[in-house]
Amino acid sequence: MKKEIAVCGLDCNTCPFPSIHTSLENAQKWVGLFREWKVLKEGEGAKEIMKHGPYCISCHDDRSVHWSANCWILKCCVDDKGLKNCSQCNGFPCNKLVEWSNTDEGYKKALDNLKKLKRTNPM
Repeated sequence: MKKEIAVCGLDCNTCPFPSIHTSLENAQKWVGLFREWKVLKEGEGAKEIMKHGPYCISCHDDRSVHWSANCWILKCCVDDKGLKNCSQCNGFPCNKLVEWSNTDEGYKKALDNLKKLKRTNPM
């Protein structure tokens, strides 16, 4: 399996969002977050998550199916700077990305992935 790293450094191969619509158990784990994001209406749950279909098929491909349509990292990196990922940026790692990485263990790992990419593919 080809390792795919998202624009922000998240490992696409370990992300649950591409397959969240295929498993009721997997969808149930994300109900709280989807409610927080206001994706679900009152009384909706895992079955409604599953009906939606895939939530992401990669930020490198069809962005109309991306788990976070308002992703600030995607906008900055791809839309504004035309880069494939944040490690290619002259300002990497920027303060905003470092702050983001400090909010979640998975985001910290994503930043580490980008740092590895930077070391293996210096500009």
